Amino acid sequence: MLLWILSGSLVLFGSFDVWYFLRGSWMVIKSWFQGPVRDVLAEQVIHGRVLLHDLDFMCHMNNARYLRECDFARYAHCTRNGLFLATRALNATMVIGATTIRYRRSLAFGEAFELRTRIVAWDEKSFYIEQRFVSKSDGFISAIMLCRQNVVRGNPQKILDHLCKRKSVGLYIGLQVVAVLFGDMVCTTLNMDQRKRRKELSQEIGKKTIEKHVEGSHEASVMDLYVSSNPNLQVSAG
Repeated sequence: MLLWILSGSLVLFGSFDVWYFLRGSWMVIKSWFQGPVRDVLAEQVIHGRVLLHDLDFMCHMNNARYLRECDFARYAHCTRNGLFLATRALNATMVIGATTIRYRRSLAFGEAFELRTRIVAWDEKSFYIEQRFVSKSDGFISAIMLCRQNVVRGNPQKILDHLCKRKSVGLYIGLQVVAVLFGDMVCTTLNMDQRKRRKELSQEIGKKTIEKHVEGSHEASVMDLYVSSNPNLQVSAG
């Protein structure tokens, strides 16, 4: 009997990435019991440490492991802020459309880190999510990833509207309205009818968001180009 169990386990672990599904399920369950995050734009943090199975031949965290950790962080992020439930209620789903990552400093074996996740922008098709690996030893940002999360059979605005209706209490909306102050004018990127003004705000905030976390002109210019060419892009204030 024991031999059959061991043989079955060997076939199972050899055929499927069992640990991925186990850990992904654990992240969702753990996040569920941690309670909701009412502000869908708020940054969420999970904690991690570089273990033996994360290492490559250079004895630091494998490049592919960063993307894997980002998966688990997004599971937790979308569970706590309600995006998973909202997409399910609207019969929609979310898939990764594109990712770009910048490695700034390697994470060594045993090094503890924070993985910080937040929504920085959205347009008519996708959410744009920033994820940062921050070393706990000195606060250095070891890697930054930008992810485009496409919405299938729906759109981000419908999801946000659904969350707003669920979380509104009096004059306060649980989905924090992103207010951007320009002189004496305060505009919100969630309820803005003037396309021209929205485009100007998107360009300004998008530029500041990227330049705040990513050094170098190349990364900033890519985001600026995308923002300037998409008047429907909504950008949260970082």
